[in-house]
Amino acid sequence: MKKIITMTAEHRASILQQLNEQQIEALSEFTRFTMLSQFHTRHYLQNTDWQFVGMVVDPWYRRAHGHHGENLYCDCGRRLKNQFILRSRSTGKRLCLGITHFQQHASIPMAVAKEIQRGINEVHLYMDSILLKYQSGQRFPEKLFDYACQHNGFKNRESTILFQRCQLFSQVNLPLYKTDEHDLRALVEQLHLGNRPRLTKEQIQQLLASIADDWRQVE
Repeated sequence: MKKIITMTAEHRASILQQLNEQQIEALSEFTRFTMLSQFHTRHYLQNTDWQFVGMVVDPWYRRAHGHHGENLYCDCGRRLKNQFILRSRSTGKRLCLGITHFQQHASIPMAVAKEIQRGINEVHLYMDSILLKYQSGQRFPEKLFDYACQHNGFKNRESTILFQRCQLFSQVNLPLYKTDEHDLRALVEQLHLGNRPRLTKEQIQQLLASIADDWRQVE
């Protein structure tokens, strides 16, 4: 098993400084969409009074004022990198929170808050692995993606996470996360053989979910 490398904040910041604005914004969108998918599929809040209705990521969190976007805040006034938006099932009240205040402001059990935090940490590890690939000189596998698109590998599958991430990262020339690149290569290999792989159960669920909700948008 390949060892997962945890980067220090300083190492992460040094790589981020090498990226342009579009690449940083794409990474933030990757982070946001992956977290949205986790909330949708893992049902973190199913036994609470709260519904998860969206989230916003500030790609310029490390630049308090020197950027063109708006800063994000918790309802308590604390500045946030990731702002989670919840709504009460019983009263309709909305909260905009950072993960550390789920228990304090929404009375969400500590065990649930910790489970959500573990999921967020997973996403950060995904992002770190992408940054490390970028630092080593790897970029988006454009030829693979072009081949898959030209041979209808993504026809009627535009709502799958793999296609959305490929489309996002191809626009800014960032390397894919390792499992995404593996899946793209596997798709291309099947297309070379004249086959069009069947959708997995997970991909079918993604497509069904995309019909009911667009999880990239904040309500």
